[in-house]
Amino acid sequence: MFSKIDTIHISVSQLDQARMWYKEMLELEEIFHSGHYVVFKVGAGETPITIQEGEVLASSTKTILFS
Repeated sequence: MFSKIDTIHISVSQLDQARMWYKEMLELEEIFHSGHYVVFKVGAGETPITIQEGEVLASSTKTILFS
């Protein structure tokens, strides 16, 4: 099946504003920024959060599995 959750992917309406919110309000460490998406380290865990600008829907959060 799969061995772990690779990342949690979240669509946001404004990447730069969301990036600052995740850094300042949630105090997450930014580990990668491509200009199109941003990846944050979450505590001591292995599963990062990735935010990407796009259409925000009820299903805008996706789990990406590693197999």
